[in-house]
Amino acid sequence: MMRSVEALLAITLALSLAGCGGAPYSLTMMPAPMIYAEEQAKAVLDDTAEHEPHPGLLYATSRPPTEDGAYPYYRDDRGDVIRLGHAKLTVRENDASEAEILALAAAADRERDLTLTLTGIEEFGLLERSLLPFSDPAHFAPGAPRGETTFAQVIDTQFERSGNREIFVYVHGYRVPFSNPVLVAAEFWHFLDYEGAFIAFSWPSTFNRWAYLTDLENADLSAHALRDLLEFLSEETSAERIHILGYSAGTRVVLDALHNIALEENGARPRLGQVVLTGSDVDRAILGLKLEDGVLDAVDSLTLYLSESDQALKILRFLGFRPRAGEMWEEGTMPPQVARYILEHPKLIFINVAEAEGSTRGNGHGYFRSSPWVSSDIIASFIHGLKPEARGLVLVEGEPIWRFPSDYPARLRRIRDASPPPEEAIAEQR
Repeated sequence: MMRSVEALLAITLALSLAGCGGAPYSLTMMPAPMIYAEEQAKAVLDDTAEHEPHPGLLYATSRPPTEDGAYPYYRDDRGDVIRLGHAKLTVRENDASEAEILALAAAADRERDLTLTLTGIEEFGLLERSLLPFSDPAHFAPGAPRGETTFAQVIDTQFERSGNREIFVYVHGYRVPFSNPVLVAAEFWHFLDYEGAFIAFSWPSTFNRWAYLTDLENADLSAHALRDLLEFLSEETSAERIHILGYSAGTRVVLDALHNIALEENGARPRLGQVVLTGSDVDRAILGLKLEDGVLDAVDSLTLYLSESDQALKILRFLGFRPRAGEMWEEGTMPPQVARYILEHPKLIFINVAEAEGSTRGNGHGYFRSSPWVSSDIIASFIHGLKPEARGLVLVEGEPIWRFPSDYPARLRRIRDASPPPEEAIAEQR
């Protein structure tokens, strides 16, 4: 009987979290963020110059490579070192021209799907600081490839090209192969107009619905690798700020890495800017402990999006897990001491996505991609550095939680038309 119950719970968990996964090498591009569609659609249509559909994307992975570099390039297993490289991608819709593809990507109401496909990789080599005494001895052999110099040079070249010296790092969730974070990061970088440099951090989650608990252990292990990457980026590139977008189980990786950085007593901390967590399945009490240990001191701001309709997090509660950091408090249940803490720490921002268009699509877990409102808010935060009120959000009455008002699109247009934005609207966390 016990085995039957365990099997039922495993099936329920796997089905509920299926939204974290995706196709192994291609991705249907997410709806255009409203801020992108508003700002770019006309410009794309008016521009007759030739375009490159996608310049590719930098990646860092702690997965081991496949034999002879064959697709899928990296396995789901744990590796013992970070590997750095560049991924090649294409955006396609039948036989559409490059200009037509860009116009379609910018459209607020896309009539046809666009497919983003990973077509190849170029690995630069290993990140030397990620080597441990327990790593494969072959990594220490003379002539073993090192990728730091080339990786840093590519980043600085991207800085010069865009005039923006900020790095954006995407950390994925449960049940995805190596390619998924590369594809998601690539579409976000596209909608960020290729500002700065974007990096996909691909930790060894397993492309298998039954591997949730295994993935949680791998997430814990991967925090050390992410910390190594963030420290390298801060020390070896000319980045002014490093921003992080974490999703689902990947928020465990992000928070643990920030916690490790916060506890370090020696050396300069990485230049971390805005950290955004969506669909976070971190235990809410554990989040509180990490905040108490000084996580906020390591970043410019920490934003958590909350949902009342996230079925993946709801099923975790059903299975006996504690309240998750990505869940909205039930009406009237936020403890007053929690509200007071949030008010006393302006770097800590909570945003309720309940009223955001598209936030309940699918199982309601991947709203950072499915909702043009939420993705717009993330982009406005990353690129423009605006506080929530300057991004068009409003406070929930009686609670320190921001929400999307019904007139959010009109507010977003006013932000777009304010050029440059008023000085007082710029975030003052740095």
